[in-house]
Amino acid sequence: MVYMPKDGKLGRAGAEILGGDPAAFRKDAKYPAPEFGLYSTAEDLSHFCQMILNNGMWKGTRFLSPASVETMREVQTSGMQAGWYPGADYGLAWEIVNKPLGVLGFQPKGSFGHGGAFGTHEWIIPKRDMITIFMTACEGDCSSLPEHAFQEMVAASVQ
Repeated sequence: MVYMPKDGKLGRAGAEILGGDPAAFRKDAKYPAPEFGLYSTAEDLSHFCQMILNNGMWKGTRFLSPASVETMREVQTSGMQAGWYPGADYGLAWEIVNKPLGVLGFQPKGSFGHGGAFGTHEWIIPKRDMITIFMTACEGDCSSLPEHAFQEMVAASVQ
C-alpha cells in the first residue's frame, strides 16, 4: 500500500502515483503492483542484505555464489550518467557509490544499495560491515518523514 499526504494526514494513494492505482491492477491479487509494490518486513530485508554482505551466505546456507555477489556489485555503467544519486553508478540491481557526494557523502566508496520509488532504502556498507534499512511507502510531499534524520544518524555512526 502506498500513502500520500491528504488534508494533513496520510491517506491511501490512488491513480495519481507512479504506475497508477496499485489496486486497479491484478484485481483481487494480494500484491497488486509487482513492478514497484514489493512487500517485505524490515527483518526479512535485513536478512537479505546480510546474506549479500556475507557474499551469498545466510546462517550457514549458500544462496548465491561469491562470484554472483561480486558481479552484482561490479559497476556496469562506468562513464555513463547513471544512478539516482550524484556520485553513484549501477551494478546489477544495486546503486554503487563511486564518489561519496551529497546524500551518499557519508558512505565510503564501494557501498551499495537500492531505493524504492516511495521512500524505502537499503544500503550495504562492506567497509564497515554494516547494513542500513529505512522503510516507508509515501508519495508526494512526505517531508515530515524522518528519512533525512535517519541518514544523518547513519552518517554520524559511521564516522
